Amino acid sequence: MQEQVQGLLIALRSRADLVLEKMCLCEQITGCGQYTPFRDGQSFQAGTKRQKGDLVHLYVELRNTDCELRDRYYVTALNATVTLTDATGMQVWKYNYRQREKQEQSLKPISDCYRPYDFFVPEAQPGLYTLTLEVVDETRPQHRTARKSIPFHVAPPAGQ
Repeated sequence: MQEQVQGLLIALRSRADLVLEKMCLCEQITGCGQYTPFRDGQSFQAGTKRQKGDLVHLYVELRNTDCELRDRYYVTALNATVTLTDATGMQVWKYNYRQREKQEQSLKPISDCYRPYDFFVPEAQPGLYTLTLEVVDETRPQHRTARKSIPFHVAPPAGQ
């Protein structure tokens, strides 16, 4: 009976909304629930043509991810994109993690997970931006999407 209930839960979660439960900028991420968040309002140095900007770590927890039994493993396939938009809503930078994402494989069904994402701050004018993360669960043909935005402060490049 427990296996039947577990199977029902998996089926229901795969039909529920994908939820981006938690998202924060971090100094360090060492595992699920193990991270050191930056204080609110932390500024990050912009990159230039000659040097990379600050390295940013983004900690993300997802709920209701899908999994599909393939061979003997339950597989989850996610793809994320991060964008920066300025105060007028104009997109100034975008990065897709498709080449860096790997399919999660497990011997047991998983419906919640965390993901660490990182990027170097691009060349941008100092100021307040909006950082938006969009995660798409591509496990099955009926993709589900979750999106979350947070303020992102860009400081002048080093030496300016």
